[in-house]
Amino acid sequence: MVNSSGNAISGKAILSDRYDCYIFDFEDVSITNDGYLNGKFSTEVDNEYFKTISIEAIAGDKSQSVNVDLNGKIAISSNVVLIDAVDVTLPSDNIFDLDTQYEEYLYQMDSETFLQNTLTTLGLKELYEKYILGSFYASY
Repeated sequence: MVNSSGNAISGKAILSDRYDCYIFDFEDVSITNDGYLNGKFSTEVDNEYFKTISIEAIAGDKSQSVNVDLNGKIAISSNVVLIDAVDVTLPSDNIFDLDTQYEEYLYQMDSETFLQNTLTTLGLKELYEKYILGSFYASY
């Protein structure tokens, strides 16, 4: 059963096989001109941990947010934002052909500096040092 209002649709969808039957409710589902999704989705599951799963998609200006709620016990949220590209300068030296210069690349690669710069840029350096390195050294 599907109802539509403007560009949005609401209703129920049934997915079943020989063993299980799931009923998905959806409310005010629409896609923006830019391809982002709006709407609410939910279903009941026969699971010892969660009875309901709810998902809400929210389209923004060049962004997509998704909120997942598992029976009010666990909430997961994500937000993806499209940013305009900036001028990127490709390096002119230290370019390797991985088919023929793979070993040369491995010998000159500074993976520790790369890892530290990546962790710093992502804001994860402190967590990495505390939990990953901490548990690694604790095992010795």
